[in-house]
Parts: sequence; C-alpha cells; structure tokens
Amino acid sequence: MKKYAVRDTQYHNGIGDNDFPVYQVDFRKSEMIVQCSCNRYESYGLLCRHAFYVLRMNNVKEFPRIYLKQRWLKNAKPSRSALPRIIGASDLVRNEFLDLYEIFESTVDRLVHDLSKRNIYKDKLKELLDQAVIDIPTVPKLNGKSVMISMLGVKEPDEKTLNNPGLHKAK
Repeated sequence: MKKYAVRDTQYHNGIGDNDFPVYQVDFRKSEMIVQCSCNRYESYGLLCRHAFYVLRMNNVKEFPRIYLKQRWLKNAKPSRSALPRIIGASDLVRNEFLDLYEIFESTVDRLVHDLSKRNIYKDKLKELLDQAVIDIPTVPKLNGKSVMISMLGVKEPDEKTLNNPGLHKAK
C-alpha cells in the first residue's frame, strides 16, 4: 500500500496564504483500492478528486470496477422500490416485469430523437393499454370498512344512537 499526501488547492480555509488542507490517500495498486482521509466515498459513494489525482499519478487508465455502482451502468435494473405494484409476486413474475420495464426504457431511449416514430409507438402503447383494460377489468378496491365488515360478518348500523350518561356529582 502506498500513501500519498495530496494538497487540495481548490479549497482554501482562509487562515494563511498557503494554508491548504492536506489529505492522505492510500492506494493499493494490486487490488485497485483507493481510500482518502476526506471520506467522500464512504459518505456519498463518490470518489473524491484526491483519489482521482492519485489514480492519474499511477497511470490508471481504466476506472476501478469496484467503484462502479450498479445504478450507473447501462444495464441497471430498477430497484425494488421502483416497482411497488409487483409486491407479493413470485420471482419469476417479478423478473418478467423487470424485463418489460427494460424493453420499454430501451425503446424510449431509441425513439428520443424521432418524434414521428415516437408518436406511432405511443399510439400503439395506448391501443395495448385499452385492449388490456377490456381483457382484464380492474377489481374495485375495498376500503378499510368493507374489509372489516366482510371479515366480521356484521354490517355497520345505519343509525348510530348514543346515550348520555346520567349526571353524577363527585362532590
């Protein structure tokens, strides 16, 4: 492991003319691991300029793969929180929906600059949606009251009667 002291001339703390903060950057070339004392990667998941400076000093031409987050890659899949309608489905069904999302996003990426083809695609998607609504009608959602009524088997009375307690003096 090599240790580097990197002076950050972009940041000035205003104490003295040449008083710039110095960060220690540890670099293991065999494992392509960079760690800086500013802790930007640990805090934000982004490499700092001090780490990039050390990588450049060591003639690293290719970005270390361990610092590439899945969400930055071209083949990134939506996170589970991005697909709330698939909760409770099997992994097979979830993967099918992820594939559909990927196909849709790839198609939109290809059509982003061609307005006429994008409009044709949009019209076809609307037709598919209309056909899906006809083929599979939606079941009305039950609110909390109707769920409780169906579970208990007791209907809520139409009229609510409350009896006031008799007057009582405590003193």
